[in-house]
Amino acid sequence: MQQRIVTWGEIGTDLKALITIELDEANANIIINAFPKEKVSKELQDAIFNEWKNGGNFQFPETTYQWTVDAQQDNILPNNVRVDRPILITEAQSLWSRKLMSAKLNQLLNEEVALLNQQLEGLKEFEQSLWDKAKTQWDKIADYQKKAEISWEQTTILKDKINLIFDSLKALKRINHEGDEEKTLQISKAFNKVIDELEDKLIYPDEWNNIFNELKKIQTNLKESPIKWSAKRKLQNKINDIYAALKKYRSTEFINKSKARIKQLNQILSGFKENIERDKENYKMQVEKMQHYTRGKLTEAELQERFSHLFDRIKSKEEKIKNISKTINDIERDIQKEQNRQEQELQKAKEQDKQNQEAENNLSDQDNNLNNPTEEIASIVSEDAQPKTTELEPTTIDNKDNDLTV
Repeated sequence: MQQRIVTWGEIGTDLKALITIELDEANANIIINAFPKEKVSKELQDAIFNEWKNGGNFQFPETTYQWTVDAQQDNILPNNVRVDRPILITEAQSLWSRKLMSAKLNQLLNEEVALLNQQLEGLKEFEQSLWDKAKTQWDKIADYQKKAEISWEQTTILKDKINLIFDSLKALKRINHEGDEEKTLQISKAFNKVIDELEDKLIYPDEWNNIFNELKKIQTNLKESPIKWSAKRKLQNKINDIYAALKKYRSTEFINKSKARIKQLNQILSGFKENIERDKENYKMQVEKMQHYTRGKLTEAELQERFSHLFDRIKSKEEKIKNISKTINDIERDIQKEQNRQEQELQKAKEQDKQNQEAENNLSDQDNNLNNPTEEIASIVSEDAQPKTTELEPTTIDNKDNDLTV
C-alpha cells in the first residue's frame, strides 16, 4: 500500500506548489509538506519523486510549509491546501483509514494473545478451558483475516504466537497422559471383571432382574469414572451388548411362552368343539326318540323347551369358544408385535453401530492427541476443521412390564 503521495496543487491564495502527503501510521497522523513552484528545482523534484515517494530518506528544507493532520478526521487536507487531483486523496484516505483500523485491531489481538500467555505461565497440568480460550481466540483471528480486517502477514505472526500456546498445552497433556494410562488400565480391568461375571449369568432367567439392576449401577459408576474416553466407550459398548442380549432373551422367552399358551388354548378349543358336536348329536337322538313316543305331535318350540338344558350347555360352550379364540388372536397379535419390534431394534442397532464406528473413525482421541487448530487449514480456519468432542450417553433401561428398553 502506497503511504506517500506527491501531487501538484495550490496553497494559500492560488500559490502553485508541489505537495507531499505521508501517512504517519505510528501516530495516526497525516504529514503534509508544500514547496512553492518557484522554489522547486529539478534536483528537488527528482529527489522527491524518485527517492522519498518510494520510501527513501529525504531531508525537507526548513523553509518548507508543513502541516500535521489527524488521520481520522473527515478531510485530511487543511482548508488552505488544494490538490489538482482530489480523487487521489479520497482513495488514499479510504485505504489509510482501513490500514489504521487494522493496526489497532492487530494490537488488540496481540494483547489478548499475551494475556493467554500469562495464564499459561506457571501451569502444571493441562487445562481444557485454556485450550478452548486459545481455540476461540484463533477462530476470531481467522475470521478477521477472512474478512480482510487484518492482513495475512499480521495473521501469520499471531498464528505463530498462538501455536506456542497450543504446543505448550499439548506438552502438559502428554505429561499428564503418562499417569492416566495406568489409572485407566486398572479401572477398566475392574469394570471388565464385574461385567464379564454378569454376562456369564445371562443363561439363568432367575438372575435377569439382578443383572438388569447391576448394569444400571455400573452405568452410573462408569459415567463418573476418571478414565479415558476411548476406554469408557469400549466398556459402554460391552454393557450395551449385555443389555441387548438380556432383552433378546426376555423377548424370546415371552414369544415361546406365548406360543405354548396358544397351543394349550387350541387344545382346549378343540375339546369344546368336540363337546358341542356330541351335544348336538345327543339332541338329535333325543328328538327322534321323543317324536317316536309322541308320534310326532310335539312342535319344534316344544322340543326346544323340553331340551333347553342342552341348548344352554351348547350356548355356554360356544361363548367360551368365542372368548378363547379372542384370547388366541390377542396373543398372536402380541407375538407379531414383539417380532416386529425385534426387527426394528435390530435394524436400529445396526445403524447405530455404523454411526458409532464412523464417529470413532472421524473423531480424534482427545485423551492422546490435540491438534493445533491453526494447522487445520492452508490459509484460513474453516468451521468443519474445528476439533469436536463427543458426549458419552450411556444406555438407559426401563424395567417395566417385564420389558427392557435399551
